[in-house]
Amino acid sequence: MMRASITYVSRRSERVFFGITAGLLLILRYLLTTEEWGRTVNDLIVAQGEWISVFISVGFMVGLISQRGLRENEWLENSPDLIREMAEISLTGVYLFQNGRFEYVNPRFSEILGYSKSELEEMDAWEIIHPEDRERVKDITFNRETGRGSPAQCEARMVTSDGETLWVEIRASVIQYNGAPAILGNFVDITARKEREESDLRHKSEIDLAKRYIEDVLKNNYQVIDGYAESMTDDRARMVVKRMVFEGTEFIENIETFFMLRETPPGEAVQRLCLATVVDQSVEYVRARTSAEILLEGDDPHVLVLASPYLWRALVNLLVNGVLHGSGAPVVIRTSVGEEYALLSVVNRGDPIPVDLIRSLREDYGTGRGGSGFGLKLATEILSSDGCSWWIESGALPGGGEGIVSFNAKFPIAKLNDEEASK
Repeated sequence: MMRASITYVSRRSERVFFGITAGLLLILRYLLTTEEWGRTVNDLIVAQGEWISVFISVGFMVGLISQRGLRENEWLENSPDLIREMAEISLTGVYLFQNGRFEYVNPRFSEILGYSKSELEEMDAWEIIHPEDRERVKDITFNRETGRGSPAQCEARMVTSDGETLWVEIRASVIQYNGAPAILGNFVDITARKEREESDLRHKSEIDLAKRYIEDVLKNNYQVIDGYAESMTDDRARMVVKRMVFEGTEFIENIETFFMLRETPPGEAVQRLCLATVVDQSVEYVRARTSAEILLEGDDPHVLVLASPYLWRALVNLLVNGVLHGSGAPVVIRTSVGEEYALLSVVNRGDPIPVDLIRSLREDYGTGRGGSGFGLKLATEILSSDGCSWWIESGALPGGGEGIVSFNAKFPIAKLNDEEASK
């Protein structure tokens, strides 16, 4: 694309573009002379893509060389100083390749691979390509030179002078050099990116293995144990086993939700949800698994809110916390609906929550009261989705002893579209 844009503009436009491009490069070189700016520019290149300098340097040179029909070493030796500057200060490895040899390499090329300029220009160019990638890169290069439509970009491994393997991304264009096709291109070191990708793949594989283990082993085992508990004649022992099964299965459900939360694309992290549906789903889930008494108070929750699609799991965890750590009194879900926000509170009687536990819920997956604390932390993470907020009110009742614990969450109310408003 860069080549075409240079080929078909006027000479005046070409000079203007040339001046701007060269000016940007000279400014960049100046900035890189200071340590702080050097780090800043380098971070920008790593974060925003390694090919910032590719657009500035090689793309311009390819177009300029092709239009003016420069031959032999004219493109470097007899060109304006600023064109030489582009190649010499480029942040990517720049090269001119023909007939299996490098006719030119820039300093960055030598720096990345550890060979001197003279060594690279004297050696068989294919020696720096990893043996397992060599034939593939040869085919791509041959097809590019003969106009058979190979991609202008590819990834491959190169071998440094020390024998280290680097992953690089190569971009190249065909030019006429010394009366024959040649490849003018450049490359960047993408080893760190490839290592991150491989690490992500390993991590995903490990997560998938853990998911299969949870589904095939843990869940099945808990179901078997729950079945045996039903046949136990000792009521107390049966209740103890069933509570253990309940807490274990809830932990598994939270682990699975944790995985799904991490895999949710950013664009799907917040959705339009009917608050009444979420409340009903959560209450039904907890009532089916415990003997807890749950009361609903406050405004009608039939309103659309913007919240995490896993809001129901957060509410389940808050209800379960109230059931397991409460005094046996009913757990209350209280809703308040305003014009812009809806407030949902889960209130239970029980021991006040220690300040350090409340702090840990905002910091990490800490330990809780007699449990892992994982369910509460997961709930607060879900309640922290964009636009939402949560807080805890906890304190002793007058006279000491038992206290009131209130988990509160505030959600933005979603604007209705015309069809929803008509209903």
